[in-house]
Amino acid sequence: MGLATSLVATFANNISGFSAAWVLGIYRPTIWPGGDERHYVWMGRLATATAILLSIGGAYVALEYQSIMEYMQMIFSTFNAPIFALVMLAALAPARAAGWQDSSAVWRAPFCIRRWLMRMCSITGAR
Repeated sequence: MGLATSLVATFANNISGFSAAWVLGIYRPTIWPGGDERHYVWMGRLATATAILLSIGGAYVALEYQSIMEYMQMIFSTFNAPIFALVMLAALAPARAAGWQDSSAVWRAPFCIRRWLMRMCSITGAR
């Protein structure tokens, strides 16, 4: 019974942490600054519901794998490389990494990557 209780408590804490990180770290400062508290509470509830639905979907995806180890290897192989790259960027170029706090850089990144890929592939029209 204690193991089940700890798993449920861990799940609840992760969902609450996701909701708080989304609202306070991303949504409030960059997407909807200056809103009233009622709006942010509503967005936190929406983020909580979304995180729960994503968790349920992840559980169904996990059922498709032969073992939990195979599933965990898939997750780690997907997310470890980008996280490692961000940590190395922050360690090797802290001034450049701090510049990514500008929200417009997040919206420009896909277009910059597309332009870089077009240049690397020598597609005409990329300048």
